[in-house]
Amino acid sequence: MSIMSANGAIVKVDPLFSGANESQCDRPSALVICICTIDAGAILAQVLSAIPGDSKASFLILADVRRGFTTLLGERLRAETYLSIWPMELECTLASGEGYLVPAQSSCEFREIEPGGAVQAIEVPLVDDRAKESPVRMRETCRRAAEIFGNKSIAVFLSSLGGDTVEAVQEIKEAGGRVICQNESTSVVVDGPRMAVQSKLADDVLPLWAISGHLAEVLGTI
Repeated sequence: MSIMSANGAIVKVDPLFSGANESQCDRPSALVICICTIDAGAILAQVLSAIPGDSKASFLILADVRRGFTTLLGERLRAETYLSIWPMELECTLASGEGYLVPAQSSCEFREIEPGGAVQAIEVPLVDDRAKESPVRMRETCRRAAEIFGNKSIAVFLSSLGGDTVEAVQEIKEAGGRVICQNESTSVVVDGPRMAVQSKLADDVLPLWAISGHLAEVLGTI
């Protein structure tokens, strides 16, 4: 996030410490969940490149990156996109135009601060070592997001493992949300996108280079 300093200069500040996550934040117009297992930095930078910094949506990123390394990934995405993307705190209030990197050991749940108002995201550590794979995180995070955001929830399945992809897709679709998938020919790991497409529930199946512009168009209609 950028603000104007006392001398008129524009400076970039960390929203996690600037008050952007206080309870008075407006409710985002939509929640976009991006799921990516391999080469997350390059793929996410391309997918989010066309999203304007003043987007009214919030972005939750599930990349298999452990805590600590999410800081480096956030730095790269802030440098290569217009969005303000930061490592997930244990608890934060979702803000428009911001993204949150959930560490590999956790899923995420959400709660409304007040009905129809601002939404808090809460990190949920996975207690079972076997549950640290992205499929469990996908299913649980998509289910909880769909409960709060309903048809304003969007899941973007990029190069990723398969696992419970179909269940995650179903959670979004049953709430009236939208599912966008990277096609197989441009995926480094095809399992996740393939399963989403085979479920016949995906709304859009696109090459990697086409997703960013399409996602921006979709968000522009919400």
